[in-house]
Amino acid sequence: MSFLELRKIDVSENVKKKGQFSYLSWAYACDELLQKDEKATWEFKEPKMFGDTVMVYCSVTAFGVTRNAHLAVMDLKNQAIKNPDAQAVNKAMQRCLTKGIALHGIGLYLYQGEDMPDESDGSPVGISEAVIKLLNNQIDQASNLDELKAAWEIGNKEYLNARQDNTEFKNLVNCKKKDLEGKK
Repeated sequence: MSFLELRKIDVSENVKKKGQFSYLSWAYACDELLQKDEKATWEFKEPKMFGDTVMVYCSVTAFGVTRNAHLAVMDLKNQAIKNPDAQAVNKAMQRCLTKGIALHGIGLYLYQGEDMPDESDGSPVGISEAVIKLLNNQIDQASNLDELKAAWEIGNKEYLNARQDNTEFKNLVNCKKKDLEGKK
């Protein structure tokens, strides 16, 4: 499979929220990759110290191509942990593996905006009120479950890309789903 094919895979149903960030489970990422290339492999490099923080490294080989990822050992606020313990390093290694898989295309869109400035510098963060209104209108106007599913997929990606909590949107979708199922 090509990068262009792999990047089209929708992983949104398997994304979990921790703190303000969205994560794809390493187990799901590996499962998805191995279904596409059962000969895929990965290798962790020796972690490196930067002062009292640590950087981990992972190389993922799939479809004959090796891609290298690195990741600081971080807390739930994406801040480097000083003097991390083995558990924190292990979690960072698994997140780095997921990032390495994403470099092949699977779930890469989850990392969009990762390199953008923090909201503390005044940069806009989240989905605009106009987009939220448009998404909610799409849900409200859905006349069947297929239209609802399509609106959900679009909206969920918007919320994931903006790294914004989608609880209210999810509740709206679930209410509309119950309503549509009741009309059958």
